[in-house]
Amino acid sequence: MIKKFVLLIIIIFSSFIVFKMGFFSHTPLLSMTNYFKTSFQEAQKSFADFTEQYFYQANTIRRLKKENKKLQEDNVVLDTFAAEVINLSKFKKYEYSSVPKVETVRAIAYASLPDFNKIWVDFADTNASASKMYGLIYNGAAAGIVVESNGDQSLALLNGDSKCSYAVYVGSKEYPGIAMGKRRDLMVVKYIPSWAEIAVGDEVFTSGLDNIFFEGVKVGKVTAVRNLNIFKEVEIEPAYSALKPDFFHLVTKTK
Repeated sequence: MIKKFVLLIIIIFSSFIVFKMGFFSHTPLLSMTNYFKTSFQEAQKSFADFTEQYFYQANTIRRLKKENKKLQEDNVVLDTFAAEVINLSKFKKYEYSSVPKVETVRAIAYASLPDFNKIWVDFADTNASASKMYGLIYNGAAAGIVVESNGDQSLALLNGDSKCSYAVYVGSKEYPGIAMGKRRDLMVVKYIPSWAEIAVGDEVFTSGLDNIFFEGVKVGKVTAVRNLNIFKEVEIEPAYSALKPDFFHLVTKTK
């Protein structure tokens, strides 16, 4: 093994001398030397091209990811902004100078297994009010709320949690109610006026009146209607019910 290694060192050293000084330029080894020179130069160039292309692609991917993140945030804001402008356009005169804000947050870990409806997200709440809650949006759908902060991370309650609740409108006539979590694939909207005309299949979306979400974020569809003494109550199939928490848009400003 040692002899082979020594022989390899001698060959490499000899090739280096040939390459640098042209020592065997008039010997029978000329063609072999030139072959090694050319092969080495081509390999060196190929490696340089590969390295340049790799870093260019890596930089491009990072730039596109950053741009995509910004575009997704802008898209969420613009959808809501458009909905509110349409509502305000019903009036002849109005001033609209407030723009909602969102930021992207990442799910870190489940807060308490086997409960899959409570997760930690990487959001550091700097709001002075301890009672401030924030809406979570995933692919344009309401996914839950952020209820408390613990340093650099905050606790989020997803739609399936019984303590997750926010103000909504039901149906095209926008009957008000409060959406509450039941389980991953079921939410209930309570306190709907008893005279409200609601049917299975009606859309449910956020009202924005609780300062958690802005208006117009889809929540789900009505699957059942119950008539109670004073109010109506409906069951809805949530638009968001994913088992794999990922990235969310967090509503930091509703108006």
